[in-house]
Amino acid sequence: PSMPRARLSKLVQASFQHIDSPRLHAVAVTALEHMDTLPEDVVTALTGPKVELLGSLPLRVRQRVWETQEPPTLFLAETHPLIIDLQEQGKLAFTKAALHEADVPPKQRRAESTALQRLVALVGSRALYHALTSLLKEIYEATSDPSASYLRSDLLAALHERNESARPVAQWDPLHTFICCIDAALREKRLDSRTLQLLHAHLVAAGLHPLADPPPPGSGGASATTSTALPGSSSVPSGFHNLVASAEPGAVLIELSMICSTPPFLRLLNDVMLGRLESIVVSGEVRLRLRRR
Repeated sequence: PSMPRARLSKLVQASFQHIDSPRLHAVAVTALEHMDTLPEDVVTALTGPKVELLGSLPLRVRQRVWETQEPPTLFLAETHPLIIDLQEQGKLAFTKAALHEADVPPKQRRAESTALQRLVALVGSRALYHALTSLLKEIYEATSDPSASYLRSDLLAALHERNESARPVAQWDPLHTFICCIDAALREKRLDSRTLQLLHAHLVAAGLHPLADPPPPGSGGASATTSTALPGSSSVPSGFHNLVASAEPGAVLIELSMICSTPPFLRLLNDVMLGRLESIVVSGEVRLRLRRR
């Protein structure tokens, strides 16, 4: 670790030629592990003639190699079996929810998923994270499989829960606040007015036609504290506005819709709607009794 960068670079160049040697393999691997940026000829070899060696190298070395590709095909190939496994886990969770079986709290479910934790460990940078989330979006667009959007949210939340300063997912993903709000609502099994306002603010900023403004206080209409009509644009992170401005019209709104499409969240929305409908009916019955008196 204390070796000067110039000397370490020379050691990498000299030792990598003998990485197949049983005696020098450990030297070459250790030198590679301590390099911040791998030499171009080393990357070319590990993505070409010596690609079979890549799987045996430390994760950080593999990540540095993956990051040099655009798109990072070797990284995505590594994630493929994990994605399939996690999609099956998502479908099983949807089935349990439909049968009204006891829900496992989202954070606990993610922590207990070996496949998800392995996937999170592979994501070492913003570039790899974006490649993976883009792939999940493509899977959803091609198949309409809600388990892909479920995994899209779980990936962000699991990275967020690791709280690693080296991988600040809140800075990587402009949808961070939106997904965290949905995850909190699923954890608490309720949607309060503040959360609804935040979700609605993101949707309006992404292009959804806003609801009508609420009537002023004292006019007899719904109050601002219970209405979801307030756009609350100040609550939307600036990074989200930048994303919307740079994307094709409707692209971000489609991704937000994808994230909202999972059966657990649709079920929560349905419960909220029925709860509000019930409160309106009860309120109407009370007013009717008062008029009759």
